[in-house]
Amino acid sequence: MQATPWESRLGWFDAHHGEFLANLFPAFCNLLSDDKIGPAVSSSLYWYLRSNRGGDGAGIDSGIILSQAALERLSSAVLESADLPRPRHYNAATRLRAALTHLGIPTSVPQELARLSELSARENWVDAPEAITKIRNGLVHPKSPTSTGAAIGDTWNLAQWYIELIILRLADYQGRYSNRLKSRWVGEVENVPWLQAGTA
Repeated sequence: MQATPWESRLGWFDAHHGEFLANLFPAFCNLLSDDKIGPAVSSSLYWYLRSNRGGDGAGIDSGIILSQAALERLSSAVLESADLPRPRHYNAATRLRAALTHLGIPTSVPQELARLSELSARENWVDAPEAITKIRNGLVHPKSPTSTGAAIGDTWNLAQWYIELIILRLADYQGRYSNRLKSRWVGEVENVPWLQAGTA
């Protein structure tokens, strides 16, 4: 068992809204107990927590690799549990795109991530799943170099955001959360993407 001293980390939960955890907890426990999706959620949380240490320990670039492992595990489990048709070009980006679309999570590169948006436009990447996958491949495979520059931080943050949203959606969370891509202070929350504004 691994443990570290308590430290503040980025994440979906807002410390000024403890009711968010209370609302999520029963469904989250049920999710972990689900035979089809539970193991994927459990293993993905392990990689997520390791990655969410950011610049501490392994570093943000390694965090992208860990986050990608979690996203691949989750996206495959989502597609299998929903019995969705296997996409024709079944690579990591395609799987993630299909899973996000099925769950009602946006696939475009968020405008808040200016550096990643700029890089994606320059590289002609179609969306965020492709951007994450291409940058991860550039870090891992010498034959897939990508000049990522300042987009590393944006990519890590985006991958973490996707892991949070996928798990919240699988737990059928219908409330508000702290959007790590936008929030600037404690207490700033918004509806999860699959809810229309004003319905939470």
